[in-house]
Amino acid sequence: MEKKSLQGLQQPTSKPAYEKLAPVALLRDQLDVTTWVTLGAIVQGLLFLVAGRTALIPAVAYILFKVGDAYAIRTGLKHNHYLDNVIETKHAVVFPDRDGNYNKPGQDEVCVFHIGARVNS
Repeated sequence: MEKKSLQGLQQPTSKPAYEKLAPVALLRDQLDVTTWVTLGAIVQGLLFLVAGRTALIPAVAYILFKVGDAYAIRTGLKHNHYLDNVIETKHAVVFPDRDGNYNKPGQDEVCVFHIGARVNS
């Protein structure tokens, strides 16, 4: 039997993902969510002291934008960009047999747990 080459679902990249990050992403990832919320509250409080009630307009506009965006995605009016690059097909891990041939998935009794997560930020 001839040896079959295994075709991956995605092409390999030249650089790891962590080397492609922008400096802003590196700064963003150094602080946790509670720190960012605290910094935002401080800026919002200072803006409220300076500008009064009009300082609430950017926060309210942002919340309304996010709610409208979620509604548009949910109702199908807008493309769900959170599902970009998601592999929605079923696939199996193929291990070579003793001769190095890739015959079929699940030929041997092997169980592989591929656990992953995605954060939409």
